[in-house]
Amino acid sequence: MTTKALKKLLVEGDEDKRVIPELIEANGITWGQTKDTAIVKIKSYDGIENLLDKDVIYTELEDRGLISLGIIIDADDDPLDRWQSIRNVCLPTITDLPQELP
Repeated sequence: MTTKALKKLLVEGDEDKRVIPELIEANGITWGQTKDTAIVKIKSYDGIENLLDKDVIYTELEDRGLISLGIIIDADDDPLDRWQSIRNVCLPTITDLPQELP
């Protein structure tokens, strides 16, 4: 159980986990020198199927100390379908997600 305030970002894979800090720094935002000083904790799930497991997002949202949770997924092929997949997984916990992709 975590007691420190956390910002988490869930991603599909390890490549995303490595690239995102570089993109952030390339846009002028300091990432942080260590895992403990990073601006967000990134967790990879080895594929979209694992990330969209019905218990993953619920469990992440229940983390004590969580102040924000982000999800980045690949949506090259069908962004509307990906949005519906995320929405369906989140609806039991986050009931006011829009039906249409924002």
